[in-house]
Parts: sequence; structure tokens; C-alpha cells
Amino acid sequence: EGSNGDRTDGVPGASGGGGAVLKHPCPICLDNEDDTGGITGDMGMCYSCGQLFCGSCNTSISDHGVTKCPTCRAGFDVPAEEKVRRLQQLLARPTGRHTPLAQFNLGIYYASGRGVAQDVAEAVRWYRLAAD
Repeated sequence: EGSNGDRTDGVPGASGGGGAVLKHPCPICLDNEDDTGGITGDMGMCYSCGQLFCGSCNTSISDHGVTKCPTCRAGFDVPAEEKVRRLQQLLARPTGRHTPLAQFNLGIYYASGRGVAQDVAEAVRWYRLAAD
């Protein structure tokens, strides 16, 4: 393992379709890297445990009947206030691969006023933290 707990080896059996071993396979399809789509792309994240999943699965989660995180089993369909609470708890944990995306997503909630009072300055603060 690396210094931040990330695996530094590949995951056998997760080939990404091209034969290459994936370092962090999507836990839903096992065909793509879990962060396919980038921070502002269409990849998804469980706001409870921080597990990332690829953009292909994120855009089709409801089509496949996936209602819970495959890692921690937390439900995806919760009110915005609960999503904000989960993101805040996630960001209180040690920094990891989930941190920039969680910061970016929290910025979105502050910018839009969903789940929290709208606060553009707070949104910008979270966006800047995510960019660092």
C-alpha cells in the first residue's frame, strides 16, 4: 500500500477491457477505473464512504437498479440535507482519494443552496480546496 492507504498494485481480474490491470476498478462494473470522468466529469461517489465509481455506472445506476453503495451499502437516494451531512462527515476523515471530489460536491451544494443555505463564498472556498 502507498502512504495514503491506496493500493499500489493492480486488481487481478479487472482488466478494463484492454487487458491492462486496473489500479482502482469501479466496484459496480469492474471494467473501468473508478475515477473515469475526472473531478468535474460524470464519475460518481458514495457520500457515506467515499467510494468512487466510473461515469458509465454513475449515469446508469438507476437503470441497473443499484440503490446502495456496493462498498458500504448506504442508500444513494437521500435528501440533499443528508447528502451534505454525509459529505461533511466524509471530509472530517483523513484525506484520501475521495477528498477533492467530496470538496467539489460540497461546493456545488453551497452554490445551489440545495441542502444548505446558499452561500457563494463558501462554495468558492470548497472549490478552491478541491483544486489544491
